[in-house]
Amino acid sequence: TVGYGDLTPTTTTGQLFLTVYVLTAALVVSNIISTTVDNFLDQNQDSVKNFIKEAAAIDDKATGPKKHIGRVLGSAGWTDDAAKLLSSGGVFLVCVLSGTVFFAFSTDEEKTWVESLYMAVITMSTVGFGDKLPLTTLGKVFASVW
Repeated sequence: TVGYGDLTPTTTTGQLFLTVYVLTAALVVSNIISTTVDNFLDQNQDSVKNFIKEAAAIDDKATGPKKHIGRVLGSAGWTDDAAKLLSSGGVFLVCVLSGTVFFAFSTDEEKTWVESLYMAVITMSTVGFGDKLPLTTLGKVFASVW
């Protein structure tokens, strides 16, 4: 969490810029972490192989949606890394879109589409400036579950 709430964008352009900036920064930081972890794994390859073998033995016992999703993505030619990225990115996108749609369509919340998108990205990325909040009881209940 980064947001302090004392300096926040007040214009639509500023909110759109910050939305793109936060998403881009998250990708850059994720790439740095991924590179660091890859370097660590390269240096500790034997230990990691043993750990993965043990984890794979446990994962073979997967049931339900996890097993089905793995089978579908695997048969479509997706690698495990791509499938994980698609899965987690999809969940994040669904959360952002559901928040955007809810707050944009809720007339009592008094938010534009851009403000709703901005609020969803800032909230879901845990930056959390606190400048856009749910105004209604229904909005607060939705946000607490969302």
